Amino acid sequence: EELKKLTNNINLDLNIVILPYEFQTRKNICGTKFNEPQKTLSKTLNNLDIKYFDYLKRFCEYKDPKKLYLKYDPVHLSLYGHELVYKSIEKDLDHLLKE
Repeated sequence: EELKKLTNNINLDLNIVILPYEFQTRKNICGTKFNEPQKTLSKTLNNLDIKYFDYLKRFCEYKDPKKLYLKYDPVHLSLYGHELVYKSIEKDLDHLLKE
């Protein structure tokens, strides 16, 4: 809420990126009850009228999602994870600019 106020005051757009934990990208788990953090954040951001990008589905669609994270680290991204996020943001922001 404070970020939205701040960005509005200085006339900037605010876009939030939601990334999954490694556990959420495992087979038979994607799209199940384990995506509650994304649902909660999405609901809050929608209520605040803040644009966001949820990349859970893109991570789940990746051939081997485990490679998107550092070994033995379910939160920090590997080079492949950073590349996927970069390309996703680039694509989404390009789409926003064309609107």
